[in-house]
Amino acid sequence: MLVAGNLRRLFERRGFLALPGGQQAPEPGFTLAIAASGRTACWLIPDIIDAVPDQLGQLLSEALQCRVTTIATIDSIQAYELCERGRLVEKLAIDGDNVLDELDSPHRDAAVSGRSIADCLETSGLAGATQLYEDVAREKRTIRLSFAPRERAGTEAIEIDPTLSCPLCGSAMRKNTGRYGVFWGCVRFPVCRGRLTEKQAAAVRQK
Repeated sequence: MLVAGNLRRLFERRGFLALPGGQQAPEPGFTLAIAASGRTACWLIPDIIDAVPDQLGQLLSEALQCRVTTIATIDSIQAYELCERGRLVEKLAIDGDNVLDELDSPHRDAAVSGRSIADCLETSGLAGATQLYEDVAREKRTIRLSFAPRERAGTEAIEIDPTLSCPLCGSAMRKNTGRYGVFWGCVRFPVCRGRLTEKQAAAVRQK
């Protein structure tokens, strides 16, 4: 499925490794259940908010050129964000009747008065907002994609060359294999995108 391929490429660029066979990801990885019928939707496996990359909704909406609504419930806190083509256009976070964060949300009053954010979103036209991950994962034609940070995936070793330094920030460099072969990338990726080709690395070692 095109969406699945786009998601794999998106998270691999962010430093995550796609695990084979849709197996459940180890902490601090995450698993997506993607409904292949009707409007495409993703559900994260529950209780892994800290494992999800920052600005997930914005990343997905930009990569897939669509509207993405992210809903989260953490203890007594409810929150949602709505992103379109990489831009955050709505958000609301509440704890009981206390508004923690808001951006142009039409659901503030209803949520503060006790209505759940998921119910508010479904009433306004978002299908499946109250559907559970377990229900989606059991449906036919649902695709599971699991990701883990490369250094925690357990499927590849990290190789750091102490003789190399990032040309941009001076941090250590780690070995990677990309579309065009081996290269050395900054260990602070994606914060820093410094890199050396294997040829450039060999030249540095000879100095």
